[in-house]
Amino acid sequence: MTINKSLLITIFLLTISIYSYPQTECDCTDLLNQVVNKIETEYPGFSDKTNDSYAYNNFSNALKDSAKTATGLNCKYLLQKYCSYFRDGHLALNMKIEIDKSKDKSLIEVIDYDISKFKKYLSKKPSDIEGIWKTDGYTVGIKKQNDEYIGFVIDSENKSWKEREIKFKLLIDNKAIYFKGNHSQVDEIFQVYKNCAIYFEGIGVSFVKEFPEPIVPKDSISEYLNKIEGFYVNPLSKKTSLLRIASFDYSYVDRINELILSNKSLLSSSENLIIDLRGNGGGTDYAYKCLLPFLYTNPVRYLSGEYFVSQTLIDGLENWANNADTIKYANEIINVRKDIGRMKLNPGKFIPYSEDDQYGFSQQDTIYTYPRNVVILADKRCGSSTEKFMLDAKQSKKVKIFGTPSYGAIDYVSVREFKLDCPEYSLYMPTVRMMRLPDYPIDNIGIQPDIYLDKFIGDWVQYAKDYLEK
Repeated sequence: MTINKSLLITIFLLTISIYSYPQTECDCTDLLNQVVNKIETEYPGFSDKTNDSYAYNNFSNALKDSAKTATGLNCKYLLQKYCSYFRDGHLALNMKIEIDKSKDKSLIEVIDYDISKFKKYLSKKPSDIEGIWKTDGYTVGIKKQNDEYIGFVIDSENKSWKEREIKFKLLIDNKAIYFKGNHSQVDEIFQVYKNCAIYFEGIGVSFVKEFPEPIVPKDSISEYLNKIEGFYVNPLSKKTSLLRIASFDYSYVDRINELILSNKSLLSSSENLIIDLRGNGGGTDYAYKCLLPFLYTNPVRYLSGEYFVSQTLIDGLENWANNADTIKYANEIINVRKDIGRMKLNPGKFIPYSEDDQYGFSQQDTIYTYPRNVVILADKRCGSSTEKFMLDAKQSKKVKIFGTPSYGAIDYVSVREFKLDCPEYSLYMPTVRMMRLPDYPIDNIGIQPDIYLDKFIGDWVQYAKDYLEK
């Protein structure tokens, strides 16, 4: 859709103002020492990845010398360079973007509005793009101003976003300016579905209209979003069906479960199934459990992981157990408290992730006749939980993986956020080492495909379909 450029008469004005957040300057040497100490004492992969202690010490000492004079972005570069030494996709430094008045691109724009007047105004425009919209973590209002549609925050779960701040601007020719969770600005292309759903293509974010109530049925909106966001089942022929899953992120668990359940009849009657996981960076194992029965032919061997016990990890788990919903997470709280008890007896050591279930075989109650053959399409962007799914799926006699080696980020898992003294920074670090190590490493290697698809194969889905049917 291209936004209508005709000027609508508004009943109130949206005035734009600018403000900035305060910024603090942290000592880079102190900050680097914190990160180094945290990783050297609490990262479960440290000893595995620093076998050459001479090279590591030279590297870290050189960074410490550079940190003495580093400030701002130069300090950030040094910290990230240190983290990248370990080549672990789950180990990362996060820096909150601070707003600086001296840099125009960092200015946060804010609009004034009266929510009651806005709703009254919207009630007269049920079929227009103006309205109140929602996505995970955000409720926004969209209001036309001159030739642009301004999306502004009404409510946000992200504490760095405040009411009235501009989240995006929809421009002509389906172009947009979008401000991400850290307020950084990106140029975007967007699509609009019947003035009821907006999809930003580059970042893969969708907003759905809540008020006025959409004139399009909710099922139609869901079907559109599933298709465009990469969650759908599509019969390709009488023999072959395609299942596309773009992410195993926790926020998609219910959507994936519903997708598999609503298409169970098709999946269990298709002779061949292609599962397209390209670009799926992982998420949680819960997201793919509903899919495993369709792949099952024999018991699947598994190995668990090992916690590396630190006081920070204990404190974090205790904080979660003390504040979690006691009804929703009753069983999880019991298990976490048991883990905490084991950890307190073993500081600075590795202990099994699960005391009673370190290895074994997982089994399904039923072996489905169909699908008879399954192809999983995977590429370099497949990582983390997606790789765990691939490892399990490869053990099935009817599964083959087509594509390229995966990303390789599954040796050290269960990532937690570690706060640093400098409020602008936090460290994301895994806390569990998989028991496959050191015999079967995957980090920076990836899971190898059964059939490599080279750069000259344009349509992977068609190639897989031809392979299965011919």
